[in-house]
Amino acid sequence: MNKRECHYQPLPPRPDIAERTEKSTGGRRVSPRKRGSVVGSCHDPVNRREIQVESGLELKHILVLLAAPDIVELREQVGVSVRIGDRATTHWLDLVAYLDDDTRVAIGIKPADLVERSRLVEILEAIARQHGDKVAERFAVLTDRHLSRTCVANASLVLSCLHDRDDVAQQGVREYLAAAPETVTAREIADDTGWGTRAIRATFALVKYGAVAIPEGALLDDETPLRNLIGAAGACENR
Repeated sequence: MNKRECHYQPLPPRPDIAERTEKSTGGRRVSPRKRGSVVGSCHDPVNRREIQVESGLELKHILVLLAAPDIVELREQVGVSVRIGDRATTHWLDLVAYLDDDTRVAIGIKPADLVERSRLVEILEAIARQHGDKVAERFAVLTDRHLSRTCVANASLVLSCLHDRDDVAQQGVREYLAAAPETVTAREIADDTGWGTRAIRATFALVKYGAVAIPEGALLDDETPLRNLIGAAGACENR
C-alpha cells in the first residue's frame, strides 16, 4: 500500500513524564582551570545521566557524540594510571565512548593549537601501550577542527527532541517510514500523518536511533531531505 493511502489516527496525548537523572559516573569533579573557563554538566537523554563538562569545546563534542547513532554511552573523567618517562601519574581521560559494536574509544579533547604542547598524543599512546584494551580498544584526539557549527546545531536539536520522550510518536513515525521512499522530510511526515510538530520532533529524535540520517553538511530542519534507513517496504499498521 502506498503510504499516502494510509489513514493515520490522531496520536494520544504525550504523557507528562518526570525526568529522572542519575548522577555523573566521573571519577572526579571538574573545577575551573582559569578565569572564564566553562564548567558544568549536560544531560544524556537516552541513559538519563548527568555528564560533567569542563570546557565549551568539550560540551560541543559531547553533544555531537550523544546524538550519534553508534554511541551507546559516554563516561567522562575516567582516571588511568600511566608512566611518562620516569614519572608515574594519573591521567584523566575526557571521555570513554561505548559503541554499539561493543568496543570503546578513549578520547582526549583539546584545542588543535594545544595538542602538541599538552603532549596529549604521547600520553594516550603510553596508556594504550601500558594498558592495552583494558582501558579501550581505540584512542582518539578530538579538537575544534573536528567540529562545525552545523553538526553542533543538528546534535543540539536531536537531543532536544529526545528529551520529549514521545515514544508513541516515534513508533508512529517508524511505521510510516516502513512504507516511505528512500528520502523523506519531517514536514512530509507531519503533513501525511496529521501529527504536526510531534511528528517532526519524533523524526528528529529518530536520528539517534538510526531510523533516518542527515545528509553530510546539511542543517537539520523540517524541510531537510533525510535518508530513510528503515526501508521503503512495509505496510501501514497505524490505521
